[in-house]
Amino acid sequence: MKSCYLKIFCVLILIGCSETISGQIDNIKKSDSFSDIYAPAGNSSGTKKIDFIDPYRDEQVFEKSLAREIEKKIQEKELRDLKENNVLTPQQLFEKRYNAEAWGSKKKYAIIDKNLGVLENRTETITIVCRDFGAEDGDIVQVNQNNNTVIRQIELTRRYQKFTLSLRPGVNRIEFLARNEGLYSPNTAGFMIFDENGKQLLQNDWFLATGATAFFTIVRTPKK
Repeated sequence: MKSCYLKIFCVLILIGCSETISGQIDNIKKSDSFSDIYAPAGNSSGTKKIDFIDPYRDEQVFEKSLAREIEKKIQEKELRDLKENNVLTPQQLFEKRYNAEAWGSKKKYAIIDKNLGVLENRTETITIVCRDFGAEDGDIVQVNQNNNTVIRQIELTRRYQKFTLSLRPGVNRIEFLARNEGLYSPNTAGFMIFDENGKQLLQNDWFLATGATAFFTIVRTPKK
């Protein structure tokens, strides 16, 4: 008889423990802040996809996008140049400019600085592409930023060269100094300036005597 009572007592204890554990599991599920992403086994439509951030990949996508925007603007500039000079091919344009520069080299150019104006932008960097738009004759320019030399020497070629400058908050004065006039006077530099998103901020071609500068001011304003 004692053995029978003992068995009944043990069964009651097991039932009580089972109910307690079941209640605790229910409470955990109700209080679990991630319970909404749980999905039944085998139900793939109920799962949520997590797209992890890959900084290197995102940077590559941005750089390619920026390069595409810059290339697009360069191509537009090339087409405008052909139309404005009434020629059909880049070679014809080069020959026309070469002849004009060779003839103009007999002139003496005054050292006159060229002010390209004031810009305002939230960009943290600017990308600059430059080339010799006349004859490739050894023209050299120096780039200064806020009275400091950031690039001591760029020998301009017919192909565009690209570099990036970081801007400090507030006023930034960017200067392009003609270090020489190459074989044919004057120094014939062509520049295009882009913000960090590939938006063209400035484009200009100029004729500079040795020692003259072309400069612009860009005011970097706080981002919203």
